Amino acid sequence: MEWDSFSPVKLLPDNIRDLFTEEAGYLLHDLNNNRLEVVLISAPDPRFSGHKIRAIQNENPEWYKQLYHSYKHFRRDRSLKALNRIRKLEDRPFRVSPYKYDAIYRHLIYTRLTEGYKEMGDEIPADNEARYFFKAELTEEIT
Repeated sequence: MEWDSFSPVKLLPDNIRDLFTEEAGYLLHDLNNNRLEVVLISAPDPRFSGHKIRAIQNENPEWYKQLYHSYKHFRRDRSLKALNRIRKLEDRPFRVSPYKYDAIYRHLIYTRLTEGYKEMGDEIPADNEARYFFKAELTEEIT
């Protein structure tokens, strides 16, 4: 069977489908629990009374920051919906508008499973089962 990230996850065999839905669940949890949060703090070198500066208290996940900077008008709400659809096996084939995010996240998950990734400075290796199933890397890009 030939599968690419333009196709729904439900077309994959059960064992590979489970890897995708688990990873989508992880990414969904990560995105829900980590969001950019900026607070005001006292300036270390105040120029006037009550001088405050902005400081980052919490950041978006690194993988989300990369996607955000890679696509024009990338939206968090659509990301959450796409990850939830993948997790529930309700993702749809790629089309320009409503299911573009599904394809983007399927490609991200495919890459994480077949190539591995870094998480908080640690190397997370590729999943051998996924690498064996796909055998070759996809070269497609979602635009």
